[in-house]
Amino acid sequence: MKTRRFITLVTLLAILPAILRATSSSRAAPEPVVGQRAAALPADDAPMHGAYTAIPAYGSAYAYLPLVRRTVSGWNTQLSIQNLTSTETAVWVNFYQDTSVSIHFMELTIPGWSSYLLDLATIPELPSDYSGSAIVFNTMGLVTAAVHLTNGKISYAYSGFAAGAYERIVAALYCNYSLWDSKLIVQNIGNFQAYVEVSYSDGVTNTFTLSPRTSRELDQTTEGHACNDNFFTASITSDQPVAAVAEHFSQDGSQGRVFESLAKGETVQGVSFAVNRYAGWYFSAVIAHNAGDAQTTVTADYEGSPASLNGTPDAGGYVAFNAFVDTYPGYHGSLRLSSSPVQPLDVVSFVVWQEEEGDRNAGYTPAPAMPILSGADVVTPTTYHLYYPLIPVSTTLSADGYLWNTTLVLQNTSAADADIFVYYYDQAGNQAANSPESLTLEPGTSEIISATHRLPIESGIYAAVIESTEPLAGVALLEHVPPNQPPDAPANPSPANGATGVSITPILSWTGGDPDGDAVYYTVFGKETGDSEVTNWCVNITTTSCVAGPLKPNTQYDWGVSADDRTNEKIFSAAWSFTTLNSGYEIFLPLAVR
Repeated sequence: MKTRRFITLVTLLAILPAILRATSSSRAAPEPVVGQRAAALPADDAPMHGAYTAIPAYGSAYAYLPLVRRTVSGWNTQLSIQNLTSTETAVWVNFYQDTSVSIHFMELTIPGWSSYLLDLATIPELPSDYSGSAIVFNTMGLVTAAVHLTNGKISYAYSGFAAGAYERIVAALYCNYSLWDSKLIVQNIGNFQAYVEVSYSDGVTNTFTLSPRTSRELDQTTEGHACNDNFFTASITSDQPVAAVAEHFSQDGSQGRVFESLAKGETVQGVSFAVNRYAGWYFSAVIAHNAGDAQTTVTADYEGSPASLNGTPDAGGYVAFNAFVDTYPGYHGSLRLSSSPVQPLDVVSFVVWQEEEGDRNAGYTPAPAMPILSGADVVTPTTYHLYYPLIPVSTTLSADGYLWNTTLVLQNTSAADADIFVYYYDQAGNQAANSPESLTLEPGTSEIISATHRLPIESGIYAAVIESTEPLAGVALLEHVPPNQPPDAPANPSPANGATGVSITPILSWTGGDPDGDAVYYTVFGKETGDSEVTNWCVNITTTSCVAGPLKPNTQYDWGVSADDRTNEKIFSAAWSFTTLNSGYEIFLPLAVR
């Protein structure tokens, strides 16, 4: 196992006194109440999906969350807070609503490397209709993810912000766009009142003031847009640093998604997850917003594919890459984005699952490219880290007949091979028995890792620490799905059960398949009747036929087939038998002609 090298985040300790002073008014409240640890994410009567961006270790001891809710029209938020050190640490959480004074303060204790799932529904000090913002901080380093649940219909997630920005870009907003609408949520993370201006690409503007640490929801149906199939972008400027997320929701309430804004000037060069009708995912689409001051040509190169798409957005314009997925069914991989002339790109990616119950949506903002380090005093890291604070996993059915599964996607964003180790930690700080998982990624390539299927671990809530020799990007896909069904039992053997006069090099065949459409791997095994030694004649084949032998003549053999979909336990056929020819040779008589 590789030596673990995590950087202590001492450079940010100087900011903590200011944060503590800003929240000190909340300490006059009663003793902090530690929230209840949720045993699992809520189970409801409909599937729910979400996605959030994996978080690199940029050295932040705080996280800002513009959007948190407690039982608002059925909505509820759960915060997953991950400790980035090997030792137990205290974490503080402040909740805000209308003023800069915290309405509730909490102190939590989180074991090393693990995460704490804080369910706002279990905090009675928060109003039952609470909608506001939160700040999470400690002295050593943390990352957060927020997942939003409502009535069993919508689930979506986003990553907490490590820092604010004076200018932010939002790549996609809707107002009655294909029966979808949007909200823009802006949080002032500064210590003074903020003057905020929002400029939309359709010409609408809005200005307002925002108290420190509070947030405001801007409903796009009331912002003054021409809500007639309107798709637009937004630019946020402020005299205080701000964080912002965009919330999309279908007008029938059945679907939703949320994604983070980027600071103006940051640029996204890669998208970890691009897919078209692969393993249950229907398609993904990417929107690249030109956040620069000049027209540029944006090119999307898809990993392992001849596809290369491009568009030429003006300054402040955008290009959507979704035509690709209509061309290459079954594709899964990553893509690289470039612009010429070089301009900063703000990108959002949407993922749509197609199911019998209807499409399910998720959205996320790919992480910006890591800055290029230079200068004599710069020490290039020898180990890079990526964090996933929320990994729900279930191996047994919940009351509604569904399972939680998390799929991690990793992308090597460097020009060299990346050696990677994936560590899983439960909520008590224990490393999962089957981790770490190791893999190597070539430059620009991505890997899909199912926490439930590929590296089986027990049901629970986990956090992941990714250690790599090269910089990585990634995304977590949260799926509330029906259980994977086992493959069909192999049947209808040929030769038929009990057949005689079979060749000593027989072609054995059967029928099979999988109700979920998964790939099935068959192993064919056999032995002489009465013998105890079993031989594998074909191993892990994906066809339903196998050539056995050479076998002994005039001998009875017992045989069978196992089917494995790499998810469930193996399924075995019935026991069959056949008897080979007397001599071991087949005799063909010439055609007699009278």
